[in-house]
Formats: sequence, structure tokens, C-alpha cells
Amino acid sequence: MAEKMLKTERNTELGMLVVIGGPGGSGSSTISKLVAEKYNLTHHYAGGIFRELARENGHESVKDFLAMVEAKKGNDYDLEVDNRMIKASQSPNVLIEAKSFAALATMKNIPCTAKIWITADVDTRVRRVLAKKEILGFGKPVTKNLINIYEEEKKNLLERQDINSKRLNFLYGIEYERPELYNDMVVDSSNQSVEETFNLICKKIEEMEEKKKGNVNVPANGNGKSMDDLEVNWRRWKCLVCGYVYEGTDIRLKCPKCGNEDPMKFRDID
Repeated sequence: MAEKMLKTERNTELGMLVVIGGPGGSGSSTISKLVAEKYNLTHHYAGGIFRELARENGHESVKDFLAMVEAKKGNDYDLEVDNRMIKASQSPNVLIEAKSFAALATMKNIPCTAKIWITADVDTRVRRVLAKKEILGFGKPVTKNLINIYEEEKKNLLERQDINSKRLNFLYGIEYERPELYNDMVVDSSNQSVEETFNLICKKIEEMEEKKKGNVNVPANGNGKSMDDLEVNWRRWKCLVCGYVYEGTDIRLKCPKCGNEDPMKFRDID
């Protein structure tokens, strides 16, 4: 029997699903808002979902919630954010702003109109963050009294980038430093104005939308899979050969320590 082909085109009745991501200071948040407004898309972003979770768990302060999550090693909250984004992606006319979602959509065959990654060199990103905080005018020289602030912000951006890279690799095996693996377009906005980046991205979105016109509709969940199939689930197991304990979302049973692949030689851990 021939294997049933997986349909990977978004149901035309659901309209557009645009995914935009990028590191801090890249301009991804600004561009996401502009794109959502231009195409009348409902804008969901990972930071907002995390704030919702904080409030639901009795924390008005996201910082306090983050401290609690870290203390309890609460990776389930990361997964809850990602699962809520997956659910949102199945709604009509959506823009999702997140660092992880293009990779998740690629890995789970969630059809998207366009997946865009916006980047910029770290010094440009630092200047943008400080300009937003009204500390340093963009393009202005860094004076002696601002050097320490500048270097501290640079350190913060690089640390956040490293944390995101390790988290996404641990949870899903995502190669954060290689966005070209998961996105239709990677834009370096270092030497571009907001308008130039916005116009370039809109052109790409419209090109991809045009290509997909006339495709056969697929089920309303986007790709023929149920929401249970799309959701990411945390699991822990122990290799009975070498004693290695795995914790993550990889559905494969293969021990990275000894190479054991015998399904009878693993035990799930609650």
C-alpha cells in the first residue's frame, strides 16, 4: 500500500499564518506589529502568553514567576507556552511572534504562509535597545559615562541568546544559531530602516501567498493531524543498559550515552 502523503498546505479558509522571530533588539517585535496591522492578523507573541501564565499562577510580576519556574525547573511552562502558540496557529488569520515557533512549525509540519527570521549584529541590537529605553540616541557615539551601561546591555543580550539557544536545543533539538533551517527568509536588518525591512518582508509574504493560491484545502487543524499530535509533551525515561536518565520532548527511544535502541530496555519515569 502506498504511504499516504501528508498535506502541508494551510486550509485556505483559515487565511494567513505568518511567523516572525528574532533575537532581542533585532526589530522583530516592531515589524510583527506592523505586519499584523497591515494584513489584519491577530498578533500572538510568546512573551504575552508567558505573562498570561504568570497571572494564572498568581504572579503579577513576570520576574517573580520566572524565579519560581527556575527554582522548580519548570520546563512544563515552556511547553505550555509553545502548546498555546500551536493552538493559536490553528485559528484564522494569525501572526505568531516567537523565537521557537518557526522551528516547531517545521518539525511538526504546521503549514505557514511565511516564516521570517529577523536578525542584526549585536552592536546594532544593543543600540536599538538603549534607544528604546531613551538612554542612547540611535547612531550617537557611546560616551564615557555610557560605556558601562552599553557593555552591560550587550552582555545581557548575549546571555539571553545563549539561554534561548540551550533551552530550544534541550527541549526540541532546535539549532537556534541556524534559523535558515526553519525559516523561508532570514533578514539582516543591521543596515536597514524599519520601513525597508517591513517592505522587504511584506514582499516575501505576498510572494508566498500568491504561490499557494489554488491549493487543495486541508482539514481545519491545518495539516491533517489532531491537536494531540501537534502538542509537545514532556517525558522522562531511564536507559536500563547504562542508567542514563533522559528528560525532554524527543519521542525517539535511543540512549545518547550508550546507543541502546531496544524498546524493552527503557523504563518511563513519572
